[in-house]
Amino acid sequence: MKKINKMAWGRYVFALAVVSLGVVFVCENVGSEFFGFGSVGNWLIYVWFVMLAVISLQMIINKKRIVDERMMAMAFEASRITFVFVIFSAFVVIVLDGVKSIAIPYRLFMS
Repeated sequence: MKKINKMAWGRYVFALAVVSLGVVFVCENVGSEFFGFGSVGNWLIYVWFVMLAVISLQMIINKKRIVDERMMAMAFEASRITFVFVIFSAFVVIVLDGVKSIAIPYRLFMS
């Protein structure tokens, strides 16, 4: 059996926190119709299942990779561009909603 490192434990603890928050939201009936799910809690529980799958696959398929500065710079640039694009897209949706009200739910509009 593989040894679980500290980073994996941190990910599992965060996943446990996400599912705990999801269960609390389901019990308290917080939110409704969130990204196509019945509530925010159901969405968090779904995200928890995805997180567990990703963490487990990363632990099973663990390759030693050589990472140099160019690769790190490229990854940083890609994440920065993605973040800016998501924030800009959300801003555009908010502006469009203010100019002309969107008659369909946001979950359908964004998909």
